[in-house]
Amino acid sequence: CGIRNSTIRSLAAPDITVKRVPASYDYGKDTADGIFVGGGPGDPTSCEKTIATLRAALEKNIPVFATGQGAVVLAIAAGAAPYRMPNGHRASSVPVIDLANGRCYLTSQNHGYGVRDESLPSGWEVTFLNDEDRSIEGFASAKGRFVGVLFHPEGYPGPHDTDFLFGNFLEIVRNGEARA
Repeated sequence: CGIRNSTIRSLAAPDITVKRVPASYDYGKDTADGIFVGGGPGDPTSCEKTIATLRAALEKNIPVFATGQGAVVLAIAAGAAPYRMPNGHRASSVPVIDLANGRCYLTSQNHGYGVRDESLPSGWEVTFLNDEDRSIEGFASAKGRFVGVLFHPEGYPGPHDTDFLFGNFLEIVRNGEARA
């Protein structure tokens, strides 16, 4: 779905191998320990092949972390309903509220689609809200194995407030569970 080189740098670690593949790639055949879905331009509902392969990954319980429009693709794969926003979020300092701790983070964003609150599947919860329009900016499954944020955590050259999300994903990939 598209990925920034800064995202690959954020995921790279001595004990991690990052394999970059196109959106049409069927990673269900691989023995991946985790899947990262970046966000590219366009309508996420048109990513039918990616949605189908993500559904298979969810069924296999493979950890998935998705950002930007990739988060909307993940939400669709999980059964949630997307919508075209009247005004997309396109800026380098968009405030989002972390519902776990009440902190406000400045984020880099460039998305025109969102996820309807009421459509998240049972066992999934909203994790971040946009502080300006109260739309969903993040969500996760109850066990934290599937996480989506509609912003760009690495945000280069912008804010780095949410870099910790990459560490959380890598912790799940390494150990099978999220940090508290």
